[in-house]
Amino acid sequence: MTDIRTHCLTHLQNDQVQFNYRVAAVIQHEQHILLQGEPESTIWTLPGGSIQLHEASQTALQRELYEELAIQAHVERLLWIAEQFYHDGEQYHHELCMIYAASLPEQPPQHTQLEPIITSSDGSQGAIPLLFRWFALASLDTLPLYPTFLRSSISTLPATPTHIVISDQLATS
Repeated sequence: MTDIRTHCLTHLQNDQVQFNYRVAAVIQHEQHILLQGEPESTIWTLPGGSIQLHEASQTALQRELYEELAIQAHVERLLWIAEQFYHDGEQYHHELCMIYAASLPEQPPQHTQLEPIITSSDGSQGAIPLLFRWFALASLDTLPLYPTFLRSSISTLPATPTHIVISDQLATS
């Protein structure tokens, strides 16, 4: 019998649209924010990943940050529930993302240095390589950060969870 908790909703799709249920973290340090991308891409997103079936979103975020960065992050409060619709040049996407404020442990020297960190999507070799990098908060308005509402919203985090619906066209450079 298959354990349903090990299956992700990431792969729900038909010929036209892929649906993704995701969780992400706003992690700030010394007027910088930690973002995630792929070494060959110019697009940046908040760190996080897919939520597994029968997994709470806060638990999923802790798991994802541990798998990708080997850290026990403190997941704080829910900031946004973001529904994002976008086209990546090949396929349409519908993404539901729970975005939380999070913080790193007090003494994680390898992750608070403002140098890029390269890891993989699940912490193992052969998985999708990921690049984590700190960006100055003041530079977000010109950065290819998705969803795009984050470029202007990170500077003033909402006091209560806020629902956002956004349609983005990804830069396909």
